[in-house]
Amino acid sequence: MPVVLPPDVLESILNHVESPSDVLNVALSNKVLRSIAIPQHLHYRDIRSRLSNIALWTWLSRLDDLRAARIRSLTILPDQDWDFYSQTHTYDLRERLPPDFIPSQGIPLSIKRDLDLYRQCEVILISVLERMTSLQRFRWYRVPRPMVNGEDNIWSTLRRIGTIKEIDLYDGDSEELTDLPIATLDTVCMILIVFTENKLSCS
Repeated sequence: MPVVLPPDVLESILNHVESPSDVLNVALSNKVLRSIAIPQHLHYRDIRSRLSNIALWTWLSRLDDLRAARIRSLTILPDQDWDFYSQTHTYDLRERLPPDFIPSQGIPLSIKRDLDLYRQCEVILISVLERMTSLQRFRWYRVPRPMVNGEDNIWSTLRRIGTIKEIDLYDGDSEELTDLPIATLDTVCMILIVFTENKLSCS
């Protein structure tokens, strides 16, 4: 007679399975594991979205929701693909969202972008990062660098959660990139020092 473990125990076990292919193998073992592993874990291992997707960040920031803690890799995509110019072929710019997330209309993009709205999205994103206790890879492919400064910015939050193994930054040329590259910021340098033993990438 098979032993049926409580859902919270199965959750804990699956949370320790790193490879998406291993999560899939576990899901294929029986119906109970499949009902937990695929929708709640496999679909949340790698999330890729634009910063302007405020509905996604708001959804993941809910205190009664555990989805953020299952994310291993987070990629902030460029606002529009042509922001990458000739570099597009070297980056995976395909959006990847959980199937159970219902998209809503994002921030409309125009020649003059609404900086206040982007700042609001970034503030919510930071609150989500604080809940991504399993996050191992962070990619910033958006040409404008993060706007929020001070103690609670993106880089200090990543350093604080202490699980990051890889950071990938796009510091390419752009008409909008008038400041120093991201990789020269003090807050980013502090992350590089803290994670000096891990694999880091600054593109």
